[in-house]
Formats: sequence, structure tokens, C-alpha cells
Amino acid sequence: MSKFAIEAYTDVLAAEMERFEVKVSIVEPGNYKSRISVNMVERLAANGYSTEGSLFAEQMNRVLGGPQDRAHFQDPDDVAAAFLHAMSDENPQRRYLVVPNQGEAEVTIRAALMRLAQLNAKQPFAYSRDQLVKMLDEALAAQ
Repeated sequence: MSKFAIEAYTDVLAAEMERFEVKVSIVEPGNYKSRISVNMVERLAANGYSTEGSLFAEQMNRVLGGPQDRAHFQDPDDVAAAFLHAMSDENPQRRYLVVPNQGEAEVTIRAALMRLAQLNAKQPFAYSRDQLVKMLDEALAAQ
């Protein structure tokens, strides 16, 4: 939820700041070497979290019992480069998808397309495939 909240905040902030000619960007990184899993488990333990009695005990036990060592992932140099670009370029992108491989890029783009398809489905002003493709072509051309 927090990631979607940050995306929404970024879009609203960008709209608000546009009149001041201030650009707003968001960097959305994929899986890179970090301590995120270790830190999560440490915070949960420090706060006395237990899966006992949880409706999600099985899923959480799988997450908590899974591999926490992310040493095999790439260093986040590409993520740092995206931040540097966003902060120093005269015309930064609104969104920077920074992933270490094609597979992660595909999962992310497919998820965005699925949200678009769900948003468009069975509503009174739904667009046809051809209309959606035309809109996508226009959006790509604007980039």
C-alpha cells in the first residue's frame, strides 16, 4: 500500500508544483542487494510480532522463514544513477523504473497493463482495443 501511496503523492505533488516549473520524480527500484529483508525481520522481532492467531500465519511464516540474504543480487548502482539523473537533469522523467533484468521489467509493465485493463473493463465509457492502442502510441510518442 505504501508504494502506491507514494506514487499517488508523486502525481499530486507534480501537478501542484507544475505551475512553479518544479519537476517531481519517483524512482521505482526492483530487486537489488540490500538489507531490506533482514531489517524487516529485526523490526518485527523488536516489536514483538508473532504470526500466532493471524489469518495470514502461513504466508508470513513463509516470508519470515525464507531467504533473507540478498547478497546474490546486483549492487544498487543503477538505482543511485536514476536518483542522480532525476535530481540533476533539466527534464527528469516522472517515473524511473530501475530493475536489474528484463524479467522484472516485464512483470512490472504487465502489472500496470493489467490495472489499465481492469480500469477500462465493463464501465460505460470503456475504450476498444484500437482506441487503447492509439492512446498508448500517443503516450509513447510524448516521451
